[in-house]
Amino acid sequence: MITVDETHIECLPESHEFEIFKTGRKPRLIIGYRIETKYDYDRHRISPEHDPVKMRFLSRDFDNVHEWYYIYGIEFPVNKKLTQLHHTLVTTDDLTIDKYYDYLELYDYSCTSDFLLLRKNLYIIDNQHIADITVKYKSYDQLKQILTDPEVVFYQNCDEFKIFLTI
Repeated sequence: MITVDETHIECLPESHEFEIFKTGRKPRLIIGYRIETKYDYDRHRISPEHDPVKMRFLSRDFDNVHEWYYIYGIEFPVNKKLTQLHHTLVTTDDLTIDKYYDYLELYDYSCTSDFLLLRKNLYIIDNQHIADITVKYKSYDQLKQILTDPEVVFYQNCDEFKIFLTI
């Protein structure tokens, strides 16, 4: 069992394992977890055979507050539909959460379960769209097996993975 340590990841030497991603370039699609604390860092482990990425970047929420954002997961190619969504988002002046929801609906996506994680340069898409976003994985359960460490007890590993589109 993993000890619950609520020390923020920024305050730990492990934070240097996360590559700094410069937003504002091409989009990246990461399916995985937001890492906020030492506890998150310890309980989420992805097998090296799946080539997991650890990235951090400076994000802005919709109130223009800046904070470091840490993501651990598997990177996937950005498909044509997500590329079009990305272009729509970056060419919109004064993007709001409501506009984001409208654009998602336009592309047949949604964000109802993780809307509190949205940032101006990080967008979340609901897990139900896995089959449309990845070629290799067609269901939540199939991908969850890849993103779950069998060595971690089930109640510490029951966090839902997220679909992150970084801009």
